Amino acid sequence: MAIITLKTLHLRQYARIFAWLFLVYLATRLGDTWMLSSGNVALFWPSNAILLAALILLDPRSRIVCFTLSIPVSLAAELSFGYSLVSALLFTTANCVEVAIAFVVVVKMTNPPQGFISLRNLQVMFFAIIIATMIGGVIGVAVYWDSSYLMSWRKWALGDLMVFWVLTPFILTSHEWPKWFQTADPGARLEFLTLFGVMTLILLERSGSEIQICCSSPLLKSYVLAS
Repeated sequence: MAIITLKTLHLRQYARIFAWLFLVYLATRLGDTWMLSSGNVALFWPSNAILLAALILLDPRSRIVCFTLSIPVSLAAELSFGYSLVSALLFTTANCVEVAIAFVVVVKMTNPPQGFISLRNLQVMFFAIIIATMIGGVIGVAVYWDSSYLMSWRKWALGDLMVFWVLTPFILTSHEWPKWFQTADPGARLEFLTLFGVMTLILLERSGSEIQICCSSPLLKSYVLAS
C-alpha cells in the first residue's frame, strides 16, 4: 500500500483541499453563531455536511489529507469562538466521528459517482447519516451529563440530521442545478426557491432567541403558511 504524504499531491489537489477546509472553517463559525438559547447546541450546523460532501467528491489521496487537516481546522474554529480546550476537543471529536461514520458507510455500501445522483446512493447516505448523528450526539453532549443530557442529545442529533439531509445532497448535485434551472418551467423554479426559502427560515427560526423574535412577525408567518 502506497503511503500518502503531502508530497504525493499536486497543486490542483492542494487548492481543492484548502478550499474545502476554508468552507469547513467558515461553516463552523457560522454554526457557532446559531446556538440555541437553551445551551451550547446548534440546530444549524453546516460544517459536517460540507466536509462529508468534500470527502465524497475528492479523490482517495486527497480525502485522507482533507479529513486529517479538518481536525485542527475545526478545533481552531471552536477555540476562536471562546470555548475551553476540553469543550472544543469534545465538539471537534463528535463532529469528526459523525462525518467519518457517514462516509465509511456510504463508501462501503455504494460506489458514489461524482454528483451522487443515484437514488440508491442517496438512500444509503440518508441511512448512514441517521446512524452517524445519533452516535455523534452521544459524544458531543457529554459535557451536559445531567438531567438535560437526553434533551441536548436530541437537539444535536436532529439538528445535524436536518442539515446533513439538505445540504450534502445539494452540494453533491450542484453541478446539475444550472442546467435544471435553464430547462425547468417557471412554476417548478418558483416552487423550488419557495420551499428552499421556507426550509431555511425554519432552520434559522429554531436557532437562537434573536431569530425567533425576527421570525415571529405576522407577515413572515403568513408567508410560511402560504408557501
